[in-house]
Amino acid sequence: MSLNKVLYVGQAVADQLIDSIDENVDRYSSEGFQDLAEQGNWEIATNLTYDPGPLKELDPARTAEAEINNSILVWRSLSSLTPSLATENRIWIRFTHLECLGFSQKRWLEGKTGEALTKAIRAHFFADTRTRWRDDNAVSRLWWNYWIAQRLMPEDPEKALSIIFRSTDMRLNTVERPGLFIRPAISAGILRTFARDEWVLAREERWRNFMTELNKAGAGKVFEAMKETEIDQLMNRCLDRAKSALAS
Repeated sequence: MSLNKVLYVGQAVADQLIDSIDENVDRYSSEGFQDLAEQGNWEIATNLTYDPGPLKELDPARTAEAEINNSILVWRSLSSLTPSLATENRIWIRFTHLECLGFSQKRWLEGKTGEALTKAIRAHFFADTRTRWRDDNAVSRLWWNYWIAQRLMPEDPEKALSIIFRSTDMRLNTVERPGLFIRPAISAGILRTFARDEWVLAREERWRNFMTELNKAGAGKVFEAMKETEIDQLMNRCLDRAKSALAS
């Protein structure tokens, strides 16, 4: 296994790219940025290394399976990153514009033109806000998928990923929902419940009913002060009520 240094672009390069999306549309669609990278400040080295091999296997298919596998591949490649560095826009700009350009183009830009294309470039090739580095950037979102899954279910992060990506709404409710993202005790309890009883995953109405019951039962509770067993008991009660509601 050959390791490379994790590189990032200079701030001037990052600013210029963000300001020049319209002028660079052809580069995003096909030509790429290698010539610019050879001229400008695109190779600032960190003290970290990564394995470039897994990044070559990224699958641009728009499926849950691809999202799960890609998250695993990016983590294998870039597990040396810390959460702090994984919010660094200039690292992810480097990866989306160079090492992972082909994947990023096929996954997020194919079939788009005009304003839709410009909007997709802005969202998926940069990581300058929390929603962009966590949810939108073509590569950083995959790193964060795995980091969050590992944080919520350290004993089996790949199982957590399989639950989170059952549907777009599932990710929205367990990862992107602001209150849950900053309160991992709740999200972890949800994933443990879904892992124990996959009845809730068979249809969206089931876990939607579960979330409704959880919102009612969990109102005002400080989950961070509860034991894991107490959280699991509460989640089980919510699941029982969701089953009863759908059976009636």
